[in-house]
Amino acid sequence: MFYAGKLLCAELYDDSAYPYTNVKAVWEANKGKHAGKCVVVNAHWHDPGPKYIGNYKINGHTLSEQYPGMVGLGWNEGQAPQMSTDMGSYRNFVSTIPAIVNGVRQNLSYGGGVERATTRTWFGRDAAGNWSVEVTTSNYTLDGIVDRMESLGIIDGMVFDGSGSSQWYDGRTYIRGDGRIVYSYLILWFADGNEGERLNYMKGIDVSYYQGDIDWSQVSQNVDFAILRAGYGQNNIDKKFVEYANACTQYNIPFGVYWFSYAYTEDMARREAQYCLQAVAPYKLSYPIAFDFEYDSVRYANDKGVRVGKSLASSMARAFLNEIEAAGYYGTLYANADYLASYFESDMPSRYDIWYAQWPYTLPAPEDKPAQSGGMWQYTSNGSVPGISTRVDMNYAYKDYPAIIASLGGGSVEPTPEPQPEPDPTPTPTPIPGGDDDMTYEQFKEYIERYEKEKQLLPGSSWSVADCDWAVKNGMFEGSDVGYMWRSPCTREELAALFHRYDTKVK
Repeated sequence: MFYAGKLLCAELYDDSAYPYTNVKAVWEANKGKHAGKCVVVNAHWHDPGPKYIGNYKINGHTLSEQYPGMVGLGWNEGQAPQMSTDMGSYRNFVSTIPAIVNGVRQNLSYGGGVERATTRTWFGRDAAGNWSVEVTTSNYTLDGIVDRMESLGIIDGMVFDGSGSSQWYDGRTYIRGDGRIVYSYLILWFADGNEGERLNYMKGIDVSYYQGDIDWSQVSQNVDFAILRAGYGQNNIDKKFVEYANACTQYNIPFGVYWFSYAYTEDMARREAQYCLQAVAPYKLSYPIAFDFEYDSVRYANDKGVRVGKSLASSMARAFLNEIEAAGYYGTLYANADYLASYFESDMPSRYDIWYAQWPYTLPAPEDKPAQSGGMWQYTSNGSVPGISTRVDMNYAYKDYPAIIASLGGGSVEPTPEPQPEPDPTPTPTPIPGGDDDMTYEQFKEYIERYEKEKQLLPGSSWSVADCDWAVKNGMFEGSDVGYMWRSPCTREELAALFHRYDTKVK
């Protein structure tokens, strides 16, 4: 969860005595102290005991000065926080991991436990004086979260959490962390510039031939736009693309397209863009053309003996999107948090629009737009729309794409005769032996991957309800309003946490 804007007031809160007040209780007790939007997050580290770690001072009382002279955020009442090494000059001071100071990235050598991939809490300001606070719902390494801060223009930034205990409450979104006790909180009040204003957005779907026969006359009454899969790989046109595109045109549904990539060289990605441009040439697009590079794309490259890292994935995305833009179209990059952190270089979100995939456990409101999202947010794969018999991906669009694309020349090039397919540089995908002749092996793998992701979004089985309720009541499980899935896989470290909680809280 992310919030940015003009900071009106900041306070620190600490309760080192039982019952270790939780983040929601702190918000409830303090939300009305000052005007503006109130956000509460975890602020300071403690060892079990508690024993304070780092430098921490609240209301003139020094609780910890483990590293004298360490740079931190200090402020007095009525002042905005600022980076300083002079802890004695401020009534409030906090220093855990000073990540960026005066625009300079700091030494981040804190050891594997702190640097590992986990959820993160950070707070910082940009050059314009606006402040940002975030609790991530996806894992970031320490270097990865500082990359993100830099991409947002942060010049002074503090990372508060490196061990998964991130917490957030703002009156709506509740992130509880990984279950460990948190004693200290940062309370922020922002000038809510959007208060009373309507958030402009459009609601849409993205579909491929997996959705089968669609009654577009019904769909047109229930969505504002559609993103169609034009094809995949080397000139494989989606079997339903022409039908869907003609129907969208007939029923005046603004649409864009995506191309699922199986490229493992820049040249292959560029040719995919050319095949996509040929496919859309007869149509007028009012929404972007997206480069869709996912887990199956990486597996396909591995099968070809190519290891895809950040450099290659980013160069292929650039090759595809630059080709799209050169033809006068609007390009966007489809990605989730994992791919933005692991496969795409940090400059990509500033260079290209991001169509962001994040599927909360409960259906979100448009106002819950994730910080990493660009102009579009794919917020569920489990949607339902009259006229479509299957589950369907749902999206919010926050930009006026039809107006933007019209300014580029209308989102289309001069119609050309039906293009002849270029020679496929790789063998034609092999149909599944003994299976449906209409489904290739690559498509089958994509289908299975989608099924596994969607399965995690299903509610718990009826026979498990009492067990799950007991686990939550007794502190075994911790979830949040965003990203918590009953059917998610369980890692060894999560099992260890579960057994430890049982031993300490129940036995």
